[in-house]
Amino acid sequence: MRTQQISRGVTLALAMLLSVFYGLWLPNPTLAQTAAIPRFEPSACKFDIPNNLQEGKNLHCGFVIVPEDHSKPDGPTIKLAIAQLKSPNPAADAVIYLDGGPGGYSLVSTDYYGQAFAPLLKKRDVIMLDQRGVGYSEPLLNCPELTMLYYQLLEEDISKEKAAALGLDATQQCHDRLVKSGIDLTVYNSAQNAADVDMVRQALGYKQFDLYGISYGTRLALTVLRDHPEAIRSVVIDSVVPLDIDLVAGYTRDADRSFKALFSACAAEAACNSAYPDLDKVFYQLVDQVNAKYITAKGKHPVTDKVYNVVIDGDSLINWLFQSLYSTRDIPNLPQMIYEAHAGNFEHIADGLVENVWEDETFSEGMYNSTDCREEVAFTTPDAMIEGAKGVPPELANSFADTLSVQDTFKTCDLWGVGKASAIEDLPVISSIPALVMAGHFDPITPPEYSKRVAGNLSKSFFYEVPNGGHGPSLNGACTFGVVSSFIDNPTAKPNDACLANLHPPTFAVPAANMPIKLIPFTNQTLGISGVAPEGWIETESGVYSPNGDKNAPIRLTHRVRPDGIKGYLAFLKQANNLATIPEPSNALKANGLTWSLYKIDLNGAPLDLARRGARHVGGDAVQ
Repeated sequence: MRTQQISRGVTLALAMLLSVFYGLWLPNPTLAQTAAIPRFEPSACKFDIPNNLQEGKNLHCGFVIVPEDHSKPDGPTIKLAIAQLKSPNPAADAVIYLDGGPGGYSLVSTDYYGQAFAPLLKKRDVIMLDQRGVGYSEPLLNCPELTMLYYQLLEEDISKEKAAALGLDATQQCHDRLVKSGIDLTVYNSAQNAADVDMVRQALGYKQFDLYGISYGTRLALTVLRDHPEAIRSVVIDSVVPLDIDLVAGYTRDADRSFKALFSACAAEAACNSAYPDLDKVFYQLVDQVNAKYITAKGKHPVTDKVYNVVIDGDSLINWLFQSLYSTRDIPNLPQMIYEAHAGNFEHIADGLVENVWEDETFSEGMYNSTDCREEVAFTTPDAMIEGAKGVPPELANSFADTLSVQDTFKTCDLWGVGKASAIEDLPVISSIPALVMAGHFDPITPPEYSKRVAGNLSKSFFYEVPNGGHGPSLNGACTFGVVSSFIDNPTAKPNDACLANLHPPTFAVPAANMPIKLIPFTNQTLGISGVAPEGWIETESGVYSPNGDKNAPIRLTHRVRPDGIKGYLAFLKQANNLATIPEPSNALKANGLTWSLYKIDLNGAPLDLARRGARHVGGDAVQ
């Protein structure tokens, strides 16, 4: 899910950092030659193809043709871009992934999902879908007018009133352009979206789907479950949006809960509390400071490397923290970044604000407005939004639910003009279809209580709260995704969830002096090495340790045997990542009686901080 406020040209919350899909295969080639609806039309894949997929072999792309308005089957049609990942031995059912937003693009992220969904492909096909109005689907309801404005406002010191007025003007331009092109904005909503999902199933010839939705994709999955239950074998919903919750009125309260969860987790960890005491007070003092006098910091675009002189005030600082809490991988670094800013270094925050705007380039603002205004905003009131902000820190209330922000939300929906959905869109979904329900403890937009509430209405459900998770935690580690895979294999039985016992609250990044780590000896017979590893760290794979058992944790200790030593390993990194030169150490660090060589490496835009030391190897040299 996503909120709608503009602050310094940055939308307050961009729901799903994650959302993606692949190729399409036509079971019956004659289908595309008929005029039947739904029908499949093959096409070339338009996205970058990951290494583990081959177009025409285990990856197929195309469009499913469906009515624009399902209540008028003989009326105008639209094209849904889909991709199908083929299993070598597929079951009769297939997994279809439902992205967040509403408005998140899926197919552009196929590089990521091609790897992430590999465990599912062992037994069933995976279908990826750009929902109506989104991505490669036609028509596309994006609003480049708004994205251009967001980039412009990154560097401008203007009042919230003027920024809001410019945002409304750009929204009006987008609305008028889409309507002029013949698009009926009132039919881009969850019920029509759910009917699309069932027609995709029919067009591809599957008996049933296993639904896998994250964020808004959970609301869509619940709608499919309600409207087309016969088509569904099982459902996985992660970071759930209940239909019967006033999500808009809860924005401020839910953000406050997430902020407090971060501050409390740092205070509860001795090392974090020692390095970053009174984190909540420091953060809100910082908000007040930059509200009194804004600062500028250089922020780099994650793709083009263009540098922006980003204007940072209290609203944009709150926006940055809110957005950052979506990402499970970013959470361990947030206390450190807050204290860096308190010391005058805002560059990490500026980078994050630029990245938020970049993400808007692959987000359909038009689809978001058509769905959110009709199904969320229409079921709340300005008074409910203001009431929902009571009791939270004033800085947060003034950012999320001040009079201007509340008015802006309703003015946007008034000009978008899609009306109010039927009452059923505000009622809970009751079902006995097997369901797996997940939530992240730090999720700023769909708190665990929402997921737990929905699980109570699904009589055959399993609920898990991931203690180190942000938004969409099922895709943030081998453990949580393993639970998803286990459930889909046998949805009527409790999934294999043993690894979840090893997941703990985040281990926060702190200076070495604040991180008392006891090193204990180990011997790895598989690798033929012996050395030391931090006590309590969990071995996620042979020779790899992380603080909480997360295979993708931002800090990991890796033991690797290299006959050619560290030079060979660095030469490998150079070749594998097309680096100009072999990395050289930038510094050295002595900690816990050990000396480490430090490297700062840029792997195609992804920063890697590497520390290495020699370790004993049964047969020679090893790298640790």
